[in-house]
Amino acid sequence: MAAIAPASQEIPRSSSSRAVVVCVDDDPAILRSYGRLLRNEPYDLIMFEDPEKALDRIARADVDLVLSDERMPRMNGTTLIEEVGRRSPRTCCALVTAYPECRTTSARILRLIGKPWDDQDLKEAIRDLLCDRS
Repeated sequence: MAAIAPASQEIPRSSSSRAVVVCVDDDPAILRSYGRLLRNEPYDLIMFEDPEKALDRIARADVDLVLSDERMPRMNGTTLIEEVGRRSPRTCCALVTAYPECRTTSARILRLIGKPWDDQDLKEAIRDLLCDRS
């Protein structure tokens, strides 16, 4: 789990605190990539390898966005996102997958992001999702 340092431009949020983005992926290298890429973004970034631990965090405190891998051993991303909807209905969700043929009917998934991603496109997608939420 890692929080990222504040940046100068803030994402709109209803309260005075910074937005919170939770990233879930069973691959530690992907989580490190998120950490490097998003460390200067204007939101707090929290990362989990275990979807159950992510759900525990989401149940305890506000989370604005969940960015989840689809194929994980303990729980797939679609199932995780459906559970996020039950525990935290205001949290928006995006699915990240290396399988572009991935089909999901979940209305909770607002964006499907392919792996490998374009760094700038990923940053913009996250910002768009956070701004649309406000």
